[in-house]
Amino acid sequence: MIYKKHLGDPAQLFQLLDKNNDGRITKEDLQLLLERFGVPGAASNSVSKYIFQQLDANHNGIIETSDLANA
Repeated sequence: MIYKKHLGDPAQLFQLLDKNNDGRITKEDLQLLLERFGVPGAASNSVSKYIFQQLDANHNGIIETSDLANA
């Protein structure tokens, strides 16, 4: 799995991204995180959309731990 090779344990990454511990990561959550790391608004929107296309396995608009485990 490419994901585990480059980013480590999916559960740890999920906890890092799921700031409110609701078990879900939305595009907006991811975009805000990218902006905090200095990615400008339009670019963070594009990057978050791309990440969701890659990770949101059931295409429900939410990244869940099961999505990361299968990445």
